[in-house]
Amino acid sequence: MRNDRWGFRALKLAILCGSIGLIVEGLFELKLLVQPIASPASVPGQSKIYEHFVIQHLTFPLIGFFLVFFPRRINGLVSSRFAIIVLAVIATLVTIPEIIVSQKDLFRPYPFNLRVSILETIQMISVFGKPLNLLQLQHLIFSHFFLMGTIIVLAIRGNSFLLKFAGPRTGEIMVTSNN
Repeated sequence: MRNDRWGFRALKLAILCGSIGLIVEGLFELKLLVQPIASPASVPGQSKIYEHFVIQHLTFPLIGFFLVFFPRRINGLVSSRFAIIVLAVIATLVTIPEIIVSQKDLFRPYPFNLRVSILETIQMISVFGKPLNLLQLQHLIFSHFFLMGTIIVLAIRGNSFLLKFAGPRTGEIMVTSNN
């Protein structure tokens, strides 16, 4: 086993955690998908839940799973400068409000029922006597910093960075065999 891959293995694990976290969060939001159909929108933009759900709870986790398990399969996406830049801009536009909201949400429990006792139990922890929302912290770190941050880095660095995700067996050997 190669020891020079630990950094990317850790990054892939963080991306996997972020992808799973976004999917789990999406499961909590499933009931919101029915509201615009069942009752007319009383708040402008209320029907935007579909765009939010497709982008944040389907597209980004799917890209994360491909980065972790099949990085060479998204070579075309990363090669398309337009597509990867659009995704990077969306990732940035999703992350900035999350950082702003997290300034308060990190230090208080969620204002809704988590419906799972283990999540309720681990939600709030005390760090140096201050309450900290562990679920919000992991969401911010794994989903926004690692997953969406990696998409932004892919937009900047391109295929050379993607090849590092592929690893020595699927990336480096393919590159050297083409020479």
